[in-house]
Amino acid sequence: MNKYILIILVYLAGLTIMNFWKSRKVKSQDEMMLAGRQIPMMKMVFTLICTWIGSGTFISGAEFAAKAGWSAMWQVAGVGVGIIIIYFLSSKIRTFGQYTVGDILEVRYGPVARVVGAFAIIISFTTIVSYQFKAGGYILNVVSDGQITTQQGVFFAFLFVTVFTMIGGMVAIANTDLPNGIVIVSALVISTPLVIMEVMGSGLFRYLPLNEFNNLVATAPDQVAYALPETHRAIFNPTFTYNPPLKILAMGISTMLLLLGVQSLYQKFYSARSAREARKAAGIWVFGTLLLESVAVIVAIFATAHFANKLFIAQPAFDHAEVILRAAREMLPPVVGVLLLGAATVVVISTGMNYLLSPTTTLIHDILQRFFGKKEKQEVEKAAEGTGIRWPLVIAAAALVVSFFLPWFKLTGASYAGFAVGSFLSTSGALEAGFLSWIFQLLVLLIPISAALVIVLVVLRRKTEVVALVSGLLPFVTLIIILFNSSQVLDQLGIGVYLAMVAGLASVIYRTSIRLDSEKRTVLLQKFLIVLVGVFAYLMATQMLSVMENALFAYTIYGVAITPVLIAALVWKRVTKAAGLVSIVSATMVTIALKLAGSIWPSIMKPAGNPNADPFGIPILYPALAVSLLALFIITPLTKKPSKEVLAKLFPEEKAE
Repeated sequence: MNKYILIILVYLAGLTIMNFWKSRKVKSQDEMMLAGRQIPMMKMVFTLICTWIGSGTFISGAEFAAKAGWSAMWQVAGVGVGIIIIYFLSSKIRTFGQYTVGDILEVRYGPVARVVGAFAIIISFTTIVSYQFKAGGYILNVVSDGQITTQQGVFFAFLFVTVFTMIGGMVAIANTDLPNGIVIVSALVISTPLVIMEVMGSGLFRYLPLNEFNNLVATAPDQVAYALPETHRAIFNPTFTYNPPLKILAMGISTMLLLLGVQSLYQKFYSARSAREARKAAGIWVFGTLLLESVAVIVAIFATAHFANKLFIAQPAFDHAEVILRAAREMLPPVVGVLLLGAATVVVISTGMNYLLSPTTTLIHDILQRFFGKKEKQEVEKAAEGTGIRWPLVIAAAALVVSFFLPWFKLTGASYAGFAVGSFLSTSGALEAGFLSWIFQLLVLLIPISAALVIVLVVLRRKTEVVALVSGLLPFVTLIIILFNSSQVLDQLGIGVYLAMVAGLASVIYRTSIRLDSEKRTVLLQKFLIVLVGVFAYLMATQMLSVMENALFAYTIYGVAITPVLIAALVWKRVTKAAGLVSIVSATMVTIALKLAGSIWPSIMKPAGNPNADPFGIPILYPALAVSLLALFIITPLTKKPSKEVLAKLFPEEKAE
């Protein structure tokens, strides 16, 4: 084990111990979702930094800077505008002090707006979590000198972030963000001048005309080291994608829109001890975030020059998204390098935790509690009394059976769940043939058998505690046995394995929850949803081609569907329910439709046939944002003003009028 991995593992172990210790306090919904609304100012500053500075900065931002050069500063400009506006709204957000942005949406636009908004939030944030996992794969691959594959690293990042978030919720996030924030700030501030000196001190660094640069790449790639094409100095790099000005500005605008409305930040403001402390923390956060975003771009650009002979060739030696990680590993002294790699690791953890907690809070608060709370309570009470059919347990068991056999449909290629495990064992040598192999296959076969038995026992109104527990735990036991015997199997696991794990966990949690009080049951349910969203984010990460493009989509759907109506709700008294509702629904539909267009009509994409490109060369942000804003500004004057009772909830001064 190399020293980089060892030091990072020691740090993560320390965070884990602290997380377990702090998680003992998590007994209520307020503590799970908002840390009891008791986060002090300085801790608030660092948790805000960690909420925003994530793999979007270290990985997606690095990819953008490596490909576009100084044009990437447009994204930093978007961040600057967004956080300055948020600073002036922070006090109002804390004063409103609910749980999610859905609370604000429903107050101004009605329950349908809450549901559609929740849909957009879940899609956007699950995508953001997925590329945190992808970033974790890159980091572990670089840190281990390739001993851990990127795919294995993605899995380990998924496992760590999901379990970490599940244990402690916002309490764990707020407490781990303090040391993480210190590591991030220290690493970037110290690393930046060292990376610049490494490149400039070579005496070879220069910008070359594009033709000359391309000729060197084709004929003598070694001579390209410490050089960049002249286009990397342009305001809008003319070689960056199909329509450079529109695409580069879209990166900046989408980042600004996400920042203005991102629920994770609103949750942090809700968690502050007071509106006054929230605003003070936001003021310090403005300067810290702008500094860190700027120096990350600088590090990425100079690192790109250093590795130009590996990045601009026909078959790059590594992904553009890895330039900051490679700089830490190969350009910096070991002490500083491990600090920067540690910072990259903790941003994946911190951002992953923040964006994993947020959509599950939305699912709990905006969907389940808001629309199904009373029915769920009645069902749980019947189950606790031993009356009625325990449908959640039946559904979980049925899902476990379906998940077990799902790999037969080959949804994601080769898969080793169900009977396919037998062929894996016989061809890979993961377990020695004979008794151990036979026992393992028997355990695997017990998964659908025990799940089916749970359904039978529920229908017959018999006790299911032991069988449900065994059925739920078996997928985890079998997967752990496989992983301990073959690290290569991760590349072959299919969707059935992960859905079986989720169904099993649902079964275990339901059996545990029926005798708990309402608050503890909510906490337990959110823990399950954290695993569910984490699994789907992991599956997305395994199919991801570009972190930057996925980040742009996540930012876009949130920025056009949520942010305009959210800001209007906070600052524009005249905006109406109809206008807000049409804006949310239409922007969401347009964004998803244009994103799917790449797969349905590849001929309209520019460059043609690339599903990650833009329809007709126009980034999705522009038509979707136009639809969102037009709905607000055209429909508002044509519809009835909101009542004083509605306005008083967000504009307290209305009470006196």
